[in-house]
Amino acid sequence: MPLPPPPPPRSQPVPPRLPLRNWAAAFAAVAILPTGFLLGSYIHERTHEEPISREKLAASEAQQHKKPSLSFAETPEQKEATRLKKEQEQQALERERRIVQLRWELEDVTSKMQDVKSRGWDTSKRSHDVSGSEQVKTT
Repeated sequence: MPLPPPPPPRSQPVPPRLPLRNWAAAFAAVAILPTGFLLGSYIHERTHEEPISREKLAASEAQQHKKPSLSFAETPEQKEATRLKKEQEQQALERERRIVQLRWELEDVTSKMQDVKSRGWDTSKRSHDVSGSEQVKTT
């Protein structure tokens, strides 16, 4: 008996089907388990908290509807004082930054002078020419 002919080739391969039990597990992991956990937490909190009385509920609602007090509003004197304080702090920071910068420059110049002295150049016998063309070497 001859074998039946093979099926015709498909233009695109068919992806393998996933079993239904995999879909059920995925749905349980994504939807059912987190929902059950949150629902259980909610029920646990509700069973272990003390009941709210009507007086407490009315007091909390009245507190929520209160107008905010204006005690936090600054007077013009307070605004001026805070502005002056901020300016003084800013000036102090600028002075500190400038002092640090000047110290770095002084250290840099001092190290360069030590290098010049270690090479044997005498900086005290320089002429008035600042360009450095007339340096006297002491040996």
